[in-house]
Amino acid sequence: MIRRLIILLLIVGCEEVLKSIKEGCTTTAACNYDAEAMKDDGSCLTNDCAGECGGLAVVDSCAVCDIDSSNDCTQDCAGDWGGFAVMDTCGGCIDRTCTYGCTGGSTGIEPSYQDCFGTWCGWAIEDCVGDCDGNAGTFDCNGICGGTDIEDCEGTCGGSAGVLGCDGVCDSGMKFDDCGVCGGQNSCFTAVIGVEYIASDNLTVTLNELTITEKIGSYEYSIFYKLVNNTTSQQIDEGSFKMYYKDRPGGKVQYGFFNDLFPGDSTSRQYTFEELKSKKFSKISYCPSRNCPSNEPDSNALIWQVAIP
Repeated sequence: MIRRLIILLLIVGCEEVLKSIKEGCTTTAACNYDAEAMKDDGSCLTNDCAGECGGLAVVDSCAVCDIDSSNDCTQDCAGDWGGFAVMDTCGGCIDRTCTYGCTGGSTGIEPSYQDCFGTWCGWAIEDCVGDCDGNAGTFDCNGICGGTDIEDCEGTCGGSAGVLGCDGVCDSGMKFDDCGVCGGQNSCFTAVIGVEYIASDNLTVTLNELTITEKIGSYEYSIFYKLVNNTTSQQIDEGSFKMYYKDRPGGKVQYGFFNDLFPGDSTSRQYTFEELKSKKFSKISYCPSRNCPSNEPDSNALIWQVAIP
């Protein structure tokens, strides 16, 4: 009887000891660490970006800390997180607050405009008698409609000092070649269709085919290309292409939906430009991160020549 009583007392005592072991968070780095806890109960928490223990706030790509995922910033068409650049009517990535005559933030692309016919991205202008796309010409430096006098490099209207050369010397005769080199001989690098090249954004670019289809009053230019991310640690924005005019500044840029290419990723696409026969293209350029210069491609860009039928 005494032996049974002793065993019973031992059992009751052990249960009381077990009951006295406090459970809680035993991880010292946790924001709810309990120094008195002897057993971890899985309740450990960490501070969120707002300093709330166990909170749900996170930092978005624009470094804003909150718990509202609906206001997280996104990338604009220029690839800037929280940026204001948007695709305009003519396919240019511009700043939405920009008006004609300025450039779109850091994109370097002029926003869309309407010509005198009301055509978006058109080239028609009023001549000096007010006719849209008329043939009366423009006012010369003497204010004569259709006149031919221009200011020479000394500022004299109709003067004989000549024009200012690209070297800044009056009447030097120096001009920019098609490669943008003052006094150059059009000897800039020309890419070859079907050959792989590494662009400045480190994507491997191959323009596999360029076809030109003649229509009644226009040409369709279709490009078939491939982009490959052969890097081992870079996430690279997918670039685009722009076709530049032969006898006037500017051109037409590719637009649409683009992706980020992670290491080992590749994409093959087809895109078609269409333009009036009077506005022929002479070159096509690859634009890293879809930032295409407004008037002429960068001198270090990948450029393919366009042979007009």
